[in-house]
This record gives sequence, structure tokens and C-alpha cells, in this order.
Amino acid sequence: MKKIILLFLFVLTLNSMDFVLIDTFNDAPNHPGVAIKCGDLDNDGNREIIFVSDSIFYKRIFVYEHSPAGGFYHVHTVPVESIPEWPYLDLEFGMGDFDNDGKSDIFQTFVNGISMMEHFQVVESPFINSYPNTIIWKDSIYINGNGPGNCIWVGDFDHDSKNEIVMYKQDDESGVLIYENQGDNFYTLKFFKKYTYGF
Repeated sequence: MKKIILLFLFVLTLNSMDFVLIDTFNDAPNHPGVAIKCGDLDNDGNREIIFVSDSIFYKRIFVYEHSPAGGFYHVHTVPVESIPEWPYLDLEFGMGDFDNDGKSDIFQTFVNGISMMEHFQVVESPFINSYPNTIIWKDSIYINGNGPGNCIWVGDFDHDSKNEIVMYKQDDESGVLIYENQGDNFYTLKFFKKYTYGF
């Protein structure tokens, strides 16, 4: 009898964990999204939802913020024209204070549509609550080779108070790369481990 009661309570607990739809993005772009991230992009203490649209001719990053009145509203769009070298946005990006300056950054990999060279770059919101002029594209870093560079993790892995970006690159020079922050959105390659396959 005791086991039956415990099972009943467990089922009630599962039912209480159901998710409820609270809002939809009615003004979202009419294109499929490749990635969604959350974070405080403009450093105003409120978390934003970052949505990346997936279309060869309509690559955009859309930023949504929650309204005190309820629901989410579109506050900023990063057009592809503002991105150096007209790249195709890749599937991988992350958010956080990668250069430890107290301002949120977006880490993103992208592919140059002409030469198919892989790069990564960090964009930054320099001011508090200052849309639409908050996002600045910093200098990009070329990843040797022409395969996709997928962000795995960002953090201070060697405990020297400098954040590293760890990514996996897949092409003729497949392997793991670690870039370390050396200042305001400036990174240097600190480690590369090439994979060798036995077939």
C-alpha cells in the first residue's frame, strides 16, 4: 500500500511539471531558425532571446526582450550587410562575457561565401539598454582549413583568469582548437590537437 501511495505522488509530481505556452513571436521572420540562445545582450539586467534565421539570402540575428507588460517584443536585428566579408552564418554561436570586461558578447563561427574559409568572431554590446546601436562586429579570426568550426565551450580552463574558446574543426585538418582571450575581443590560438583516423 505504501508503494502505491508513493507511485501516486510521483505521478502527480510529473503532471505538475507540464510546460505551458506563454507567448509566441508573431513578428518572427518567415524563415526557419538555426539556433536560439538566451542571455543579457545589452547589459540591462534583462535576459534576451537571440534567434538566428536560416536562409541563404536572408541571414539575420533577431533579438527579443521580455516586456514588463507581458510577452516578448522584437528590439533589434543584425543584418548580414553589417557582417564583414558577407559570410554565411554558421549553426554555432554562444553568449557570455568572453573577454571579462563586464559586457555581454556573442561568439559566432561563420563561413566566407566566396572562399569558404572558416572564421570566428565576437560581437559586443558596449552600452546599457541602447538599441539599436548596441552590436559591434569585431575583427574575425581565420580558422586554418575550410571545414566548419563548431563551438564546444567557453571558459577559463587553465585558471589564468583568461577565458578560452574551445572548438572542433572538421576537414582535412580535423581537430580541437583552443583560442585564449588576450584583451578586448582579441584571441590567439593556444592549442591545436589534430585527429588521426585509423581507417
